[in-house]
Amino acid sequence: MDDGRRQWGHGFGSSTVAFDEWHLVDSDLRAYLDLTTRWMNERFNLTWDEVGRQPAHDQSPEQIDVFHDAVGGLLPEDFDWMLQASVIRDGVSAYEVYLEKAGEEVAHGAWRVQPGKSPGWPDMVSFYDSRFGVNLASDRIMHIRELRHSLTHLRGELRTSAQREAFGRATDHGFVGTRAELGVDLVTDILNDLATSVREIDGLAWNARYANRRPTG
Repeated sequence: MDDGRRQWGHGFGSSTVAFDEWHLVDSDLRAYLDLTTRWMNERFNLTWDEVGRQPAHDQSPEQIDVFHDAVGGLLPEDFDWMLQASVIRDGVSAYEVYLEKAGEEVAHGAWRVQPGKSPGWPDMVSFYDSRFGVNLASDRIMHIRELRHSLTHLRGELRTSAQREAFGRATDHGFVGTRAELGVDLVTDILNDLATSVREIDGLAWNARYANRRPTG
């Protein structure tokens, strides 16, 4: 029976403010990944064709060498990897910001930290477990956060495709495996998994904070 109480859903006023902010960032990241991938692939292909049409003679450098200079040494596969890594890093950061803001929205003062400081990951894990029974430390979320850590702290060691391949081969039997190899599908899967977690949490957070309020107007 409908008692007039609101229900959680994606839309202004039917989800937490933290969710609304996160959703905008998530949408931006997906568009950024798609547009930049397509536009830069077109630009790289155009540059390759332009280089190939330049007059040449017996002592001319190879087309790949001229192309390398034309793109400042940043080859397409390396550009794609940098783009994908940046989306993963920003996606995980947006997820953590959502958790922080949603927790504060549900329980003002939830985080006992100094103004301008963010709660630590263990504090957020504890809060969502005790408050809603949600396990933030699932294998999948931990894998994604560890990947973000690797992409951030090993950035200088993973600059080229050769370095990324060596990194993967050297660690197949150990902690990080072949995580240096990315791809649009992998990045999209990560964004989707983070989105699933956000929606699960926000339904609980919104119900705890707003569900008993009847709509006005």
